[in-house]
Amino acid sequence: FGRLIPAVRQLISIPAGLAGMKLGPFLLYTTLGAAIWNSILALLGYLIYRFTDLKTTNDVYVKATTYSHEIGYVIIAVVVLVIGFLAYKGLKKKKNKY
Repeated sequence: FGRLIPAVRQLISIPAGLAGMKLGPFLLYTTLGAAIWNSILALLGYLIYRFTDLKTTNDVYVKATTYSHEIGYVIIAVVVLVIGFLAYKGLKKKKNKY
């Protein structure tokens, strides 16, 4: 799962190594995660090219800058939801211990 999150994908090897994850499963999960992520990105690129009037990199850049604030808000909302979920899960686990 960590391979799908930008910035985390570069660092995911550290906790895997600290946790003592075996090399075979790590390589398998890393390969699967990268394949899925690259397939999604390639499919999105194809669909954008095929079904929109965005044909050059500059066209995509102009469109992305138009909606960059909205994209940023969505990313912030997802991060807040994930952190909230993890905090809730951690508090629930801690509560059940005592």
